[in-house]
Amino acid sequence: MKNSSINATSNLASQGANNLASQGANNLASQGANNLASQEASKLAIKTTNLTKQYSDVKAVDSLNLEIHSGELFALLGVNGAGKTTTIRMLTGLSTPTSGDAEIYGKNIRKDINDIKKLVGISTQDTAVADNLTVEENLKFMAGIYFSDSDCPDKEQTSKQVNEQASKASGEAKKQASKASGEANEQASKASGEAEKQASKASRRVDEVIKTFKLEEVRSKKAKALSGGWQRKLSIAMAVIGEPKVLFLDEPTLGLDVLARRELWRAVEALKKTTTIILTTHYMEEAEALADRIAIMIKGRLVKIGTLPELEAATGQKGLENVFVSVAEGEEAHHE
Repeated sequence: MKNSSINATSNLASQGANNLASQGANNLASQGANNLASQEASKLAIKTTNLTKQYSDVKAVDSLNLEIHSGELFALLGVNGAGKTTTIRMLTGLSTPTSGDAEIYGKNIRKDINDIKKLVGISTQDTAVADNLTVEENLKFMAGIYFSDSDCPDKEQTSKQVNEQASKASGEAKKQASKASGEANEQASKASGEAEKQASKASRRVDEVIKTFKLEEVRSKKAKALSGGWQRKLSIAMAVIGEPKVLFLDEPTLGLDVLARRELWRAVEALKKTTTIILTTHYMEEAEALADRIAIMIKGRLVKIGTLPELEAATGQKGLENVFVSVAEGEEAHHE
């Protein structure tokens, strides 16, 4: 009887231990899954949910669902009118979606567009440079926008206001005004120092970008005197001067000769270490050489997405150009 009681107690203890171990394992697995999900979400640079743009009776972008990871170079391909540029315009706040939503590093394109504009840089199809400014002056102009400290009080204005107060005061009021003037001058001095730091940072950033894009030999040339290749490089350099987390390159090598394109590829490759890049291009070899993943849009819809080997496996084709033609022709036949 005694042994039976001991065995029963032992069994209960064993079951309890097993239950606790099982619960612990389940809890750890659940926590691990949650942590992984959280980490995965934090790696997303861009997420779109049914993002749509309607123009009259044409859907330029049709219910786009897309996830782009931080640090990825993502190529968005499609024929003219596929919706690539419209997608970029919505993501950068240049166009309002008809419906759907999107986030860039957790910031919503409808609610947080001012924050998003601080996170992104864009180089459009049209080369956006000031023709009568030199390369360095173009870059300094952009750097001044990104690195100026608008919150710093104006030194002259602050001192003027205090001095006006002091002139109107008498007796004890003058002593107080004098004290206030001293404090204001100290504040203005600090503000001046901060402005100098910002100017120094802007200057350093200009030098960094000139080095990255190998613009030293044309540093002092006016933009209008540059070749198309140099102008495109300058345009992209201006887009990255503010150190964006996400860079949109809309057909950056359009119209360039093969050597200029290859030179620009090297500059883009150098940016991949620190920046998430979304590239649109009609040059298949460009996407093939640069992109981590590739998406194909047809008539506003996302029809294929993956790495090049994944797309080749899905279509049975070899090489991105053949993959693209196969997908595009297949979609055309499907809609006929």
